[in-house]
Amino acid sequence: RSRNYDPRWRTWYEETKYHQKSMWSKPYPFYSTFQIGITYSTPIYSIEDGKRIFKGTLAVDYTFEVLRNFLKEEYGDLNRISVLICEESDPYYVIASSTGTKAAKSVLLSDLSTPCTAGAENKCTLVRAAPYELFEHPMDLTLARAHS
Repeated sequence: RSRNYDPRWRTWYEETKYHQKSMWSKPYPFYSTFQIGITYSTPIYSIEDGKRIFKGTLAVDYTFEVLRNFLKEEYGDLNRISVLICEESDPYYVIASSTGTKAAKSVLLSDLSTPCTAGAENKCTLVRAAPYELFEHPMDLTLARAHS
């Protein structure tokens, strides 16, 4: 990794600065780990001569894995509640689910049905799941129907 990382050039920073409001990023691979996740960012201001001056952003990163584990721990054992977090636009890719089903998987570029293995990372791509593509847990179908 480069020591020249500058968050001011990241999309989440630029969007927060442009819109001047708190917001969630679209999912993206994190700079330091390449894990896919989302960032919540909020602008920081100082007051100078009675005017609000943008100084930067405060941001928190959440990997899909952390969100999935949180939802599974908080809601996974409850028979009456299931939670599905999806993107806001079509195809509404899954971010996390309380069923524990993974929202993304790393697969070979040459065969999208074959999981990536250690040492082959440069030949892999990330495949995201829409709600109707979840099948690992019995409640996945129910969540997909509720989402549609």
